[in-house]
Amino acid sequence: MEKSDLKEIAESIEKLNSTLVSSAKPWNKFLTGVITGVGTAIGAALIGTIIIGIIASNLLKIPFIRDILPTEVLGDYIENSE
Repeated sequence: MEKSDLKEIAESIEKLNSTLVSSAKPWNKFLTGVITGVGTAIGAALIGTIIIGIIASNLLKIPFIRDILPTEVLGDYIENSE
């Protein structure tokens, strides 16, 4: 290895060390946790809303729901809500 290669490697290691030190700070860990938690909550809410919307729009097409609930009542309710 040449001296310039060793110098580049040493500089890269120093940059990596400084990055690791700054990312290990408690405040940075706290913010990462908050952002992860909020993102997870928003994602779960969106996925839940999409799934509930799909189920609600196809409620009368689900066979076991049709057997349990009277179709006339559900049809009237859906027509009146639109």
